[in-house]
Amino acid sequence: MKLVVSNLPETIDEKEIEQLFSRFGRVSQVRMLYNFYTQKFRGMAYVDMEDETSARSAVQQLNQSRVHENVITVEPVVPAKL
Repeated sequence: MKLVVSNLPETIDEKEIEQLFSRFGRVSQVRMLYNFYTQKFRGMAYVDMEDETSARSAVQQLNQSRVHENVITVEPVVPAKL
């Protein structure tokens, strides 16, 4: 299940995001989003978790939690309507 994480601090790295989410289950991928022109981290990341139960647990425990002074938002990715 894919999750979107927002309001992440600029200083966080992929490894730290993976460690944060791996407490709830196996993380298959972390993809951090960067500005195309400046390559500055945008404070958002996608986290793919291998099973839905782990992902839902991560959402419950991490949504509105504090990471390096920032209150993060963690939500399941909603597929786009075509």
